[in-house]
Amino acid sequence: MRAATCAAPFARLADYLDGKLAASDQAGLEQHLAHCASCAAHVAWLRLVTGIMRADHSLEAPQATIQRAIALKQRLRPQPGLLERLVAALVYDSRSQLGLAGVRQSPTSSYQLLYRAGELDIDLQLFPRASGHWDVLGQALPAPAGLKVELWQGDSTLASAPASNYGEFRFPSLVPGQYRLALYTGQQQVDITDLVV
Repeated sequence: MRAATCAAPFARLADYLDGKLAASDQAGLEQHLAHCASCAAHVAWLRLVTGIMRADHSLEAPQATIQRAIALKQRLRPQPGLLERLVAALVYDSRSQLGLAGVRQSPTSSYQLLYRAGELDIDLQLFPRASGHWDVLGQALPAPAGLKVELWQGDSTLASAPASNYGEFRFPSLVPGQYRLALYTGQQQVDITDLVV
C-alpha cells in the first residue's frame, strides 16, 4: 500500500519561514509539522539554506569584468562553418616498386597511389585508355558520410563527383597533366595537390 503524500506545498513552507503566513495558517502549519516528518525535514533544510545565503557577503563581479570575460571567450571559440584544410601526403606509389627481372613496365601501365591526411586514407587507381586518356578511380577510407570530391586543374574546377556510401568516386577520361583533388568531409577539406596523370 502506498503512503499518502503530504499536502503542504513547498512554497507554503518557504512562506512559513519568511513569516508571510497569516497567524491562523501559521498555527495550523506548526501543528502539521509536529506530526509530518517529511515537511519538518523540508523546513529544516530551508532554514539551513537560507541561513547560508544570508551569511554570504561575497561581492558580485563588476559588469565590465563580466562583459570582458564573455567577449574573450567568444574570441577564443572556433568559428563555425570554417573548413579545416589538410594536405594529403603520398605514402605509396606502385610505380616505385622494383619490377621482375627482365620485365619492363610500360609508361602507359595502370598504377596505384595511396595518400594519407589525418585519419583519412585515399586510394587512387589510374588506368590508361587506348585514346591516351586516363580513368581515375578512388576510395576514401574510412568512408565519411556525405563525401564530395572535386577535380581541379589550375584555378578551375573540372568535375565534381559525390562519393558512394563506401567512399568511392570516379573521374573518367582525363587528359594527361597535373591535377588537384579536393575531398570535402563535413568541416574538413583534404587536398591532393600533386596528382600527375
